Amino acid sequence: MGKKLLILGLLFFVTHASLTAWYAHVMRESSLIQSDRHLQSLPDSMDILVMGNSHAMSINPALWDGTQNMATSGEKLHQTYYKLKYVLETREKRAANIIMPCDLMTLWEETVDHTPYQYYWNRYVDEGELVQFSKHSLDFTMHRLLNTLFPYKDGEKDIMDYYLANEGSRIRAQARALAKIKTLDEGAQRQLSDSCAQAQISEYGRFYLNKIIELCEKHDSRLSFVRFPVTPHYFFEESYCFNPEEHYQTIRETFLQQGETIPMYDFHDAFPLKAFRDPHHLHYGEECDRFTLQLKAVFEKN
Repeated sequence: MGKKLLILGLLFFVTHASLTAWYAHVMRESSLIQSDRHLQSLPDSMDILVMGNSHAMSINPALWDGTQNMATSGEKLHQTYYKLKYVLETREKRAANIIMPCDLMTLWEETVDHTPYQYYWNRYVDEGELVQFSKHSLDFTMHRLLNTLFPYKDGEKDIMDYYLANEGSRIRAQARALAKIKTLDEGAQRQLSDSCAQAQISEYGRFYLNKIIELCEKHDSRLSFVRFPVTPHYFFEESYCFNPEEHYQTIRETFLQQGETIPMYDFHDAFPLKAFRDPHHLHYGEECDRFTLQLKAVFEKN
């Protein structure tokens, strides 16, 4: 019996070690890990540091001297805060300006119980602070523990996202691009539920955006928001709960710092539909370069 347990234990250890090594090998060229290598080699001083989700990846730092782009695909507001804190405080880097997306989802409530790519975010996120926004703290804790002990647990999903075309994503993107934009009449607007109305500015969004603002003030970094280019169909499915213009006005009105508004540059309708590969993102290349130069001109003028 003892010998069998020893053999089973050894098999488990070898299998676990092999899967972990395989996962690390496959993911080493993923966009997150490549971005992390870049983060570790950031210069001590930067004119502009771009943070945030995939929309911010539209900024091409090669066309904007003194700019470093640390945005990653699918990045959430709390992840941006903790990574920015790591750059400014742990690595003691200096950034004169911080640019962040001001997208429709900036302030809404995030589901934090299950985080994609937990193997990566473990290195930055303060889970003890984040857990207050969890709806199921036990589920939150178990997910973090399992993904730390077994980093390959969600490996199939990670690898599919990074390396293989997702047919479901293509179908959904096509549906959004062709669908009629949903609008609400006055009666429907009045019938919005409290939860729907409050979704425009969740406690999660207020907490982490305030922390980002405070962090930038502490390190003398000027924070600016960019409303990145999207198609007219962007997030049409949420139009029942979100009026985009009200959303951006909510941000303007909520985050006034001693009477001074954080600059917001609005490029959401700057490009024709042919410039987009889906309702969310510009084509990389010429369109992104053109956007970078347009934003650079407006930013430097102000």
